[in-house]
Amino acid sequence: MFLPVDAPAPSIRNAGSQIADSDWKVLSRYWYPVALSGEIGERPCKARLLDVDLALFRSGDQLVAVLDRCPHRWVRLSAGKVCNGNLVCAFHGLAFDRSGQCVDVPALGRAARLPAHYRVRTFRTGVRYGMVWVCLDETSSEVLPTYGALEGYHDSALGFAPVCQWPMSAARQIENFVDIAHLPFVHATTLGGDPLARQLPPRIEQEPDAVVFRTKYVETVGFPAPTEFEFTYRVHLPFSIDFRTQAEGGLGFRSMNIASPTSAHTCRVFQLMIRGAPGEVFEAAGELPMGGGDGPGVINQQDIDMLKELTIPDLPLNEKLEIHLPVDNVSMAYRKRLREMGLGS
Repeated sequence: MFLPVDAPAPSIRNAGSQIADSDWKVLSRYWYPVALSGEIGERPCKARLLDVDLALFRSGDQLVAVLDRCPHRWVRLSAGKVCNGNLVCAFHGLAFDRSGQCVDVPALGRAARLPAHYRVRTFRTGVRYGMVWVCLDETSSEVLPTYGALEGYHDSALGFAPVCQWPMSAARQIENFVDIAHLPFVHATTLGGDPLARQLPPRIEQEPDAVVFRTKYVETVGFPAPTEFEFTYRVHLPFSIDFRTQAEGGLGFRSMNIASPTSAHTCRVFQLMIRGAPGEVFEAAGELPMGGGDGPGVINQQDIDMLKELTIPDLPLNEKLEIHLPVDNVSMAYRKRLREMGLGS
């Protein structure tokens, strides 16, 4: 009912956060997308990143991310409105500018001089590839990510699948995406494949900020005959994948899968596919076909339905806790890089 008299100021993280402090300090150094830029309209928009609740709003031509907690009586600022480029709390009308500074308290009168500590916490924000990105650690030296696969393309050439919340950690979502062995079982009706075919370990290449996997897979759904594709996964640490499929006759596509960690066991997934040529502008939004199946929505739902059956939601970074197949060299390489980042310590 009451916070103790000697209680410290509340953390910016949600009180029920299950992310270990050491992991949070590592992950908070990186940039993640939290919304599509088109989602931020005339009203504030809610977002969550690493158990930090955010309110996003437009101030002129700038997108701003603040802690979704008014410092006056701790109600959500996302429940308020935007007036003249300022975020106005719905409870008592306090207005905060793009720097987080409180610039108006109606109860004090228009001429009141406001103390400097009347402010809300702001976070570094950027817009790239049609997405709003946030970094929670103001001291981080990490820069807004660039992906070679997307450089030079107009935003209209990037077709987004519906952005939705997945009931699993960002690391689990990424590891599932690069897991070849589950395809003929979980995606039997959308991608197909021979469940009895031997699957060779993918080839692995290490890059400073990424791990690259290459393998071949025969899809059997949606094509007149079984069609062999070469799959290339470039996993940008910690939670982004540049994915390319290529087959004879020009079949294939290139896409990005970015898992933004909303909490320890949930993530918001941004999937986009490239169409056209660099610099080409499209009037309508692009679609995101995947393979010869029924599209990303059905494929994603098959993964979600399976991963709901996880008995332990956390990704084990100790290799001795599970058994492993030769084709799991992909998972082992990814987990090793996560350990090297300092996660799971």
